[in-house]
Amino acid sequence: MFVTVDAVVRVADEVLLIRRGRAPGKGLLAVPGGFIEQRETAYQSAVRELEEETGLRLLPSDMEHACKAMRVFDHPDRSQRGRVITHAFHFDLGERRRPEIAGSDDAAEARWVPIAELPSLEEQFHDDHFHILDAFLGISPA
Repeated sequence: MFVTVDAVVRVADEVLLIRRGRAPGKGLLAVPGGFIEQRETAYQSAVRELEEETGLRLLPSDMEHACKAMRVFDHPDRSQRGRVITHAFHFDLGERRRPEIAGSDDAAEARWVPIAELPSLEEQFHDDHFHILDAFLGISPA
């Protein structure tokens, strides 16, 4: 059993996505995230993974203020890797200029994507990441 974190980051009407650079899911879209490290809280791991995969770095107080929700996704079949429980955090940075980002670590690419485009990309997402986005952003077609 694995415990991971994911970060849904919104700025205005866009969300931050990565394109996975490694298996599983190499080449698929995902929200930034990864494994919790031994001496970190879930929140600390989410912020670290976000920085490692996208280069997004804001003041700790800005990140804390932007954190609007956390939700556990624990369906037994949610991941190709087996039993993976993730703690997903929703960060809303509000109506501001998009922070600079760049794919790194195990993210081949990082980019801001208009939320309105997400439903048309559903089939391109790794594991249940579209479902995670939908839970926080309400993007499924009615």
